[in-house]
Amino acid sequence: MRPHLALTWKPFELAWDDNEVMIESPLIQEMMAKSAAQRSHKHILRFLARRFGRVPEEVAAAIRTIYEESKLEALLDEAASCSNLDAFRTKLQG
Repeated sequence: MRPHLALTWKPFELAWDDNEVMIESPLIQEMMAKSAAQRSHKHILRFLARRFGRVPEEVAAAIRTIYEESKLEALLDEAASCSNLDAFRTKLQG
């Protein structure tokens, strides 16, 4: 690393090494939760598309409104085991 960059990098490096400081930040927690939810949305929609073909936009939009981890996990399980898209819709609405 070039000497003049070392001075600006060191505080960031120290903050990065101390994961607790970053994870305790409400903003970081919110960003991490949102990112995880968006990955879950993507996985659920991909699973449904592989099993049943095109996923209607209203179903995709409803999935994208959910950010509660336990509900997203339940929807992923339902996407894996439901008999058809209507059964998934029922679970999504309930």
